[in-house]
Amino acid sequence: MKINFIVFSIAKQAYLAKIEKPSMPSQARFLTFAVFGLMLMSFACKSTPPAIQPTMVSPLTSPTATSATTQTPEDEEKSAEDFFTKEDKLFYNGYEITKLKKTVQEEGTKMDVSYLMVKKNHKTMAIFDGPHHSIGNAADFGLFPFLGKEKQLIVSITVPRGGRQWIAELFPAYRVIFDTSKWGVGREGTDLGFVDLDHDGVLEITAGDFWYYIFNEISISETPVVNVIFRYDPKVKEYVPANHLFPKYALRWVEDWSSSLPANKGYGYLGRRVDVLLLYLYAGKEREGWEFFERMYKGQDKAQVKGNIKNALKHSPIYQYIRKHSKN
Repeated sequence: MKINFIVFSIAKQAYLAKIEKPSMPSQARFLTFAVFGLMLMSFACKSTPPAIQPTMVSPLTSPTATSATTQTPEDEEKSAEDFFTKEDKLFYNGYEITKLKKTVQEEGTKMDVSYLMVKKNHKTMAIFDGPHHSIGNAADFGLFPFLGKEKQLIVSITVPRGGRQWIAELFPAYRVIFDTSKWGVGREGTDLGFVDLDHDGVLEITAGDFWYYIFNEISISETPVVNVIFRYDPKVKEYVPANHLFPKYALRWVEDWSSSLPANKGYGYLGRRVDVLLLYLYAGKEREGWEFFERMYKGQDKAQVKGNIKNALKHSPIYQYIRKHSKN
C-alpha cells in the first residue's frame, strides 16, 4: 500500500511538473520513468494475487473502474483531443469555422497567435481569441454530438501554464454551453475528459479544479486537485457541476486514498487529507468529509488549517454551486 501511495504522489508531481514547468521536460520524463519503476516493484513484491483495487493515479486521471464503489458497467473516458480536427477549416450546416493567425502586441511584445472565427451564412457569430503568450499559443477545435443529437463545437486555446476551453451549441441557435473560465477549471485541452455516466446519450465532462493551488503553502506536488464532473442541464442550457449527482463515481477513490494516508507529519500529510476531504465535499457529503478530517488530521494547527480550507471553499464557484444544489 505504501508503494501505491508513492506511485500516486510521483504521478501527480509528474503531471504538475508538466503543466507548471514546461521548460523542464527532463524532470517530467524522469518522474514518469520513476512511476513505471515503482509500479513494477509493487507487482514484484506481491506473492499472492491481490484483490482488484483502483490504480493510484493523479486526481485528473479517471482510471478504469475496478472497485466496488465504481459504477458498472465500466465507463471509458475520452480526452478532448479525441475530438480535435487537423483541418484549419470546417463546414457544418451553414456554419464555417476557421482557424486564423495574426500578430498582436501586448505589453510591448509582438507575438504571433492563433484564434478561431465562427460564421453562419457569412455572418460572424463568435471569435475565440486568447489567451496569448510571447512564444505563441495553440488553437484546436472540432465537432462532436456531445448532447447526443446535432454536433456541437469544441474549442481549446492553450499557452504554457494555462488555457481556456469552450463548447458551443450550434442549433437551434448559437450558444456557449460550457466555458472553463466560468468555473476556474481547465488548462490544456487534454485536461478535459468526456464520459456518459448515466448512459442517457449525453456526455458528462470531467476537469481538474486547481482552486486550491499551493494551498496552505504546501508544495506544488501536494496541491489538492479535485476531479469535477459537469453535467448538461437542459433547464439552464449549459454544463454545471454535478459531483453530487454521481456520488459513486465521484467517490471511487476515497477508500483507496483513505487507506494510503501518510501516518507522520511531513510530505503528503496535509495534502492527501485535503484531497479526501474535498472528494467528500464535492460529492455533497459535508458531514462525512469533516468527520474524516477531524478524525485523520492530528496537527496542532488543525483549527487554523480548517479555517484556511473553509475560506478557500467560500470563494470556490464549484463548491458553492454544489453546496447550494446538494440535498446532503
